[in-house]
Amino acid sequence: MFKKLTPLIAIRKKCLNCKETRTDIRNCEFKDCQLYPFKIGKGRPKLKDIRKYCLWCMNNQENEVSLCPSKECSLFLYKLGHNPSRRGIGANKEVMANVRGSIKSNGLKMAS
Repeated sequence: MFKKLTPLIAIRKKCLNCKETRTDIRNCEFKDCQLYPFKIGKGRPKLKDIRKYCLWCMNNQENEVSLCPSKECSLFLYKLGHNPSRRGIGANKEVMANVRGSIKSNGLKMAS
């Protein structure tokens, strides 16, 4: 049914797991849930929202989130607030320091 597990799809799957039917999801009474704004599969969730949900699930114990045994949970890959699909994208700190140095030495301004 789902092609690629994006954060939004992972949230949608979690809502389906919690409420089971689309009608139940639309009528969800848990308005304080971190995932509530994305319950119908719309919007652009921040990974911090998933992280906050995972913290709530683990009684705000940060070490428990990293030790979470629920690998079948759709949010498992995003539990630490990072997107594993984006690993390796972008430059590391050394490369960026060199870029900044060359920009300054050429008298250019960095975008802010």
